[in-house]
Amino acid sequence: MNKKEFYKFIERGALEGVCRYFEYWFVYNNVPKGSKMLEIGAGRSALAQSLKEKGEIEVIDIDKGAIVYQLSYGIKTHLATDILELKEKFDVVIAVSALEHFDDDLQAIKSVHSILKDGGLFIVTIPVGLKYVENEFANFPNHPRARIYDEETYKYSFLNEFEEVKRSFYKTNTNKATDFVPHKGWGNKTNFEKVDGFDDGVGMCVILKKK
Repeated sequence: MNKKEFYKFIERGALEGVCRYFEYWFVYNNVPKGSKMLEIGAGRSALAQSLKEKGEIEVIDIDKGAIVYQLSYGIKTHLATDILELKEKFDVVIAVSALEHFDDDLQAIKSVHSILKDGGLFIVTIPVGLKYVENEFANFPNHPRARIYDEETYKYSFLNEFEEVKRSFYKTNTNKATDFVPHKGWGNKTNFEKVDGFDDGVGMCVILKKK
């Protein structure tokens, strides 16, 4: 799928913010063909559906409603609170704006390391700018509390278990908007502006490789 086709496709699921377009597109373009994949905290998004063309996809979530939604589209699901309950090994594990909501994100990251095959990839998106979470709570006051990663906490949390392969920082605005966004609530266009680092970014997408 090209970008416009992909954006329209993921409208089949819930989108909790315009940032999801950038994050999902990053994941979609960086999963190797033929991968066995696991998405953590898939919710009611259509990302897993889009990844069927990349290989074998499974999801894990603690929400029964999310499981019912994913099953309705033929996705293999796991209702569980502990990633280590899974006895399989995966080529790719995906966590889109999920780890910041874990009570113990460090343990979750170690668990991901355990279920990845040697050299496997962990594709993660996390909030890295205070504005990200401030905006989120202004619009969604009942949203679960999220941690924000700065450069030091990112390195401490992730780079003991993994080596970084690729990263991309971004923020969204409507100035000089170029990207078509089909969700009517956000208008027809937005601009995903790539920025240089933690201080400038709102979100970070990163590919990590198991050491």
